[in-house]
Amino acid sequence: MLFRSNPVQMAMVSIRQVGDSDPPAQKPAMSGVFTFPSLAPGKYQLNAAPIGPPGSKGSETVTVDLGPGQKLDNVELRLPPR
Repeated sequence: MLFRSNPVQMAMVSIRQVGDSDPPAQKPAMSGVFTFPSLAPGKYQLNAAPIGPPGSKGSETVTVDLGPGQKLDNVELRLPPR
């Protein structure tokens, strides 16, 4: 799964399947592009947190529904202004 998000840069993006109690998978989005390959079909929640000083606010959570054989791109996550 490929997500592109120009507004999120220098952030850590987290993804978790809805209803899963495991810790979320995380990937850096240094240039605004992040990928989570080989996801099973299902509903996922994504959010981004800035890489930098503690206490910075993260993005709102975005929920996506991934169908069998489906690829999602252009999921947009925005960090609040610093």
